[in-house]
Amino acid sequence: MVTMNWWNDLWLNESFTNMMEYVAIDALHPEWQMWEDFATNEVTAALRRDSLDGVQSVQADVNHPDKISTLFDPAIVYAKGGRLLVMVRKLIGEEAFRAGL
Repeated sequence: MVTMNWWNDLWLNESFTNMMEYVAIDALHPEWQMWEDFATNEVTAALRRDSLDGVQSVQADVNHPDKISTLFDPAIVYAKGGRLLVMVRKLIGEEAFRAGL
């Protein structure tokens, strides 16, 4: 199994999972308009949270195991990171995105 080397890149693991939930459901049921739900719920939550002072960045430095539990900010790690991956996927195209996996 492939995963991140250390917790600094937790966002990539969790964001990818978040994005793929929408990709999978959209592939099975495009009529559900999951990307509209993603924009309405996930992205809005990320923007709202990201506008606050002192919010963590998507990629956060973790220098001690005691800090790991502070990384799981759903609006940032899951939603904002997921949005970043959606943008990369659209920018480079589906074929290049899959090849990069």
